[in-house]
Amino acid sequence: MGTCNPDELEAVMSVIDNPVKRKIIQKLSEEPAYALQLAKELGLGQQNVNKHLKNMEAEGIIESIEVESPAGPKRKLYTIKKFYSLRINFASNLYSESLKCFDDPNEWSEDKNVLEEFESRLEKISDLRPKSEKLDELNLFISDIEDEVNSIERKLSKLLYLRNLAMREALISMGDLTRQERRVMYRILDQKSTTCEIISEQLDMRETIVDEVIKRLKEKGIKSIEGKN
Repeated sequence: MGTCNPDELEAVMSVIDNPVKRKIIQKLSEEPAYALQLAKELGLGQQNVNKHLKNMEAEGIIESIEVESPAGPKRKLYTIKKFYSLRINFASNLYSESLKCFDDPNEWSEDKNVLEEFESRLEKISDLRPKSEKLDELNLFISDIEDEVNSIERKLSKLLYLRNLAMREALISMGDLTRQERRVMYRILDQKSTTCEIISEQLDMRETIVDEVIKRLKEKGIKSIEGKN
């Protein structure tokens, strides 16, 4: 896991700031897709989608490969290029933003039950006199808090990375499903609990169609979706 450069932070922030880019990234997070495919599923003009794809590819957010077409010239298949984790915190006396890149994290942090210890320590510092001693202790305290936050972030990054690997394996296992079946199955995998109604709304697909797809998936022996109706 590493801290990305300022240009990458701005590029990722531009995706967050643009609703169309966010929708495209959400689609590409499910599986690679063609521009025309994205335009149809998002209900957008292909020219508009192409513009955003070109922009995000230039910024290094996504990448493409040329794939042979059964009828006509080669087509570009788009996919997300890197694995990002964006964190922004702001409040009174607090502002921080960080973008982490962790395609291959190898760090892990041990679980520590430190919250009560930190709370008790802060109470003791609050009672200190004189002010100079209190400020010195607060400086150490804040530094230790930041160390603990970084430790938690390393663990979160590792967990997200492992989740990503699991989703990738799932997509490989879905190779013999239709795209419609893959889209529904992806939603089921991506959410701890869901229903036909929720999947229907997320995919802009009629609930009856979602129900039919789930029935077909059940017939193919996928037992983990039996509660989705």
